[in-house]
Amino acid sequence: MGMLRWQKDAFESYKNLYDRKSIFVQIAGTASGKTALGSSMAAYAFMREAERDPLIIVAVPFRGIKKGWQRWLKSVGISRTTTDNNSAADSSLQGIICTYASLGEMVKMVKIWDRPVILVLDEFHHLEENGKWASAIADEVVSDSSLITRAILLSGTPWHETGSLPGSIVEYDDNDFVIYDHMYSYGDAVNEDDPERNVVPVEFHLIDGVAYQKGIDAETGDEIAPRTFDTKSMSKDDPLTPFVDFGASSIYQYDAATALIDRAVQRLDMIRSADGTEYVAGMFIAMATGQAEAIKRYLENVHGKEAVLVTSDDPKAHEAIESFSNNHDQEWIVSINMIAEGVDVPRIKVQGDLTNKKTLLHIIQRWGRTLRRVRKPDNSFAINSSAYIYAINHPFIREQAQRIEEEVRQAKKKKTNEPGEPPPATVSYVTERQEFSGEDTIAHGEEIEARVADLAQWLWNVNYRGIRKSRRGHTDCVFLARNYIADNNIPKGYTEPKREEASRNERSYDDEKSDAIEELSRVTASLAFNVFDGDFKRANFELSNRMGFGKRKKWVARKQPIEVIHQRIELAKWLMSQWAA
Repeated sequence: MGMLRWQKDAFESYKNLYDRKSIFVQIAGTASGKTALGSSMAAYAFMREAERDPLIIVAVPFRGIKKGWQRWLKSVGISRTTTDNNSAADSSLQGIICTYASLGEMVKMVKIWDRPVILVLDEFHHLEENGKWASAIADEVVSDSSLITRAILLSGTPWHETGSLPGSIVEYDDNDFVIYDHMYSYGDAVNEDDPERNVVPVEFHLIDGVAYQKGIDAETGDEIAPRTFDTKSMSKDDPLTPFVDFGASSIYQYDAATALIDRAVQRLDMIRSADGTEYVAGMFIAMATGQAEAIKRYLENVHGKEAVLVTSDDPKAHEAIESFSNNHDQEWIVSINMIAEGVDVPRIKVQGDLTNKKTLLHIIQRWGRTLRRVRKPDNSFAINSSAYIYAINHPFIREQAQRIEEEVRQAKKKKTNEPGEPPPATVSYVTERQEFSGEDTIAHGEEIEARVADLAQWLWNVNYRGIRKSRRGHTDCVFLARNYIADNNIPKGYTEPKREEASRNERSYDDEKSDAIEELSRVTASLAFNVFDGDFKRANFELSNRMGFGKRKKWVARKQPIEVIHQRIELAKWLMSQWAA
């Protein structure tokens, strides 16, 4: 697979600066393809320094990322590598992939080989979490020009929140923004017209609620004055914990959290019920084992959904994640901060965020897991859904969602450089109950307007620039329509809705059938929500059963004549009318 357009631009910048700078800083939005680019940069440096017998050392924040780096290095010709520290003493290696925690030991070991090191720091912003890692790298690694011939620094988080890294690693401007050599933001990526772009648009669904807490004196255990938190009137300094600190016995008292789970499940059912997107999966991110188990049990008891549970203390957790990534029959995974940067599960397109961490670093890390486009086994793109993130409508969470959608709107401009804020400390309060009070949707700066929807339909109807031939779906049409309108770059030939209606009589049978399938999807969704409590499978089963479709003759809309599709539409409408009566 060749480089994406932005990767080619970044790679050219790297080559142009190679003889002038020993440290190259690349900022790239989550899911954009930093690992692939970093591997190519490392391979280029390996080739340039070949006469000196160089060694590539890649440092990563998590063990689960190491295998991915090893595969990418092999794809660019660096095949003799290891992810096992015990095997790193082999002087014939071309590369070592290790965690930041063991980087110092790796460097001490290779010093005796007298080989120049090409150092790659993946997601280098994690060095802020542990000052001794940063100091060790600054003092013993980056500043040692006799050992480190090149350093490639990669990150999707270009600002710092709680303290900067040593100046010998990176520098910051007056707005606490990393001074970089090349940048490619999520906004750039999602607005990219490259058909091979790596990311999808994202919609945020933020759940409002009220949490009632009783106060407990930490020393005496006596009750003190209670307090209440309302998401509609909270400040950024207020804690998020009161909305997510439930366990197995208390989850049913957390109405906002369960509403979040319910809506995420309904969204995934809607996506998986469509032809071509039945492989899409969902993920809930929890903050503790008891909470994760409560979510898993709630999914089973309320929605009849089985879920895979992965925890950091499970030695087989990464195997479970890899198995989930490849098993399209599994719908949900519940994770305790296990699916992090660099762990590739691209079929996850719905996320329920139920953690209490609200720093920029953690927010971007967990949200980024839903943004990658899905590929088929042959590496071509499958039908891709937008990403949907469900979270508590805390002011800081909402601010970050708005920041991301503003970045998408202003993709061709520089990103807003606002530093984050550290989370406040919370003690001595236990939530007694919680009420759900609504949902706020943030979808690329605004709700999808009628004009966007109409232009998107026109792009699909006229097969604009071969959009259907290239197997891009209606989601891509909406994406393109929004960009065209935002840029005031309306395609020639697009007319107002009335003229479009007049031309529909000349459309082909396939176009009419596509419209019918789309209408059937909408009607079936309404039937599921209004009659079957959001259960899409049950709605489809009822329709198929009444039409004579069963296990031997399954319903596949695209294989049916348009007349049968219309019959199913009318049946769904009739069932809803009977329910209303």
